[in-house]
Amino acid sequence: MSQYARDIRALLQHLQLREVSMVGWSMGTAVILSYVQQFGCDLLRSAAFVDQSPRFLDGEGWDFPLLGGYSTTDLAVFAQGVRYARPSVIKPFIAACFAETPPDEVIDAVYAETTKMATSAALSVWYDMAYADLRPVLRELTVPTLLMYGARSKIFPGDLDEWLARRLPKAQVARFDHSGHAPFSEEPDKFNQTLGAFLRS
Repeated sequence: MSQYARDIRALLQHLQLREVSMVGWSMGTAVILSYVQQFGCDLLRSAAFVDQSPRFLDGEGWDFPLLGGYSTTDLAVFAQGVRYARPSVIKPFIAACFAETPPDEVIDAVYAETTKMATSAALSVWYDMAYADLRPVLRELTVPTLLMYGARSKIFPGDLDEWLARRLPKAQVARFDHSGHAPFSEEPDKFNQTLGAFLRS
């Protein structure tokens, strides 16, 4: 995550961009928080999170881990599945990203996109994200932040958006009642209108 954030920083500086709005879906949210952890809100105008938790793993008093409960054992089993039988674990995970299970051809198409990353690289990123705890960074994100979360998310069930809103200095919540983990796909018109209005504000 930290290297991805540094890459974004280098790109912004190269293009001489300021007052940037960062929008991150899933892992992209973790990259935004990693950016803030390293560089504060420098060059940022606003941010938007799309259905992501600042901590994947279970922990004492933590109500919003991946899938509603994700232990280090779960992580190890998942990683072994990805390493030796990748479709058998990734395709069900893709299906779980939607409130309503999509047709097989959609799952197959999304899976095909995931195979463009080597398994070793995918697991490296997954472990990095799984062991990160970015909750302490939230208070440092002082720019306006839009929280776009699926009310039917199986990946991060519960009122995670409200929990985040209480900890981010300038947050607003946009909940998607008919969406899971991918509201931009499940409710695209509402997603585009909501995000567009936020970016224009």
